[in-house]
Amino acid sequence: MVIDKVVVGPLQTNCYIVICEETKEAIIIDPGDEAPRVSAVVNYHGANVKCVVATHGHFDHVMAVGELKERYSVPFMAGRQEKDIIKHAKHQALFFGFVASSVPEPDELVDDGQEIDVGTLKLKVINAPGHSPGHIALLLESHLFSGDIVFENGVGRTDFPGGSYDELMKTIRERILSLPANTVVHPGHGGEFMLAEVKSMLSMFI
Repeated sequence: MVIDKVVVGPLQTNCYIVICEETKEAIIIDPGDEAPRVSAVVNYHGANVKCVVATHGHFDHVMAVGELKERYSVPFMAGRQEKDIIKHAKHQALFFGFVASSVPEPDELVDDGQEIDVGTLKLKVINAPGHSPGHIALLLESHLFSGDIVFENGVGRTDFPGGSYDELMKTIRERILSLPANTVVHPGHGGEFMLAEVKSMLSMFI
């Protein structure tokens, strides 16, 4: 597999392009802005985009969804409980002082345990509420695309509409820390890290 990252938008969001080397099929995860830069990476690898997925619907993770969905004629996927958050992403952007377009509704709402096939790759959906009600993570072998659940030096915010500190702690305790220690976490912001590297930090929260 190939995992490439483009840091996009005013909040420096990590957008990931994950490619099956055998088939050249690709998935775009969290395209928060700058669709042309994301497309340039896709073109560099000669990849064929199969779908666009958002770990959650906050504006800094979905603002380029519409343009990429139209450009590649592919479905947009998100967690089943995230539809309303996505609907209001444009208004959230305005609240933070950024002008944004409306985000299209998801074509498919995914559930816990569901697998998204990208060539020979299988990304498993993990329901991970707390930062937002329908937040998901995607597990691909030993790689976790975690959105805004946990970072190298902290955990996600819970003060946005639909956020819950108790739910986030439950997600981290039951869904994240239960993964193997050698899991590589690809967060929504900041650098990648091994799960083993943050276990002691996370114990301070849970």
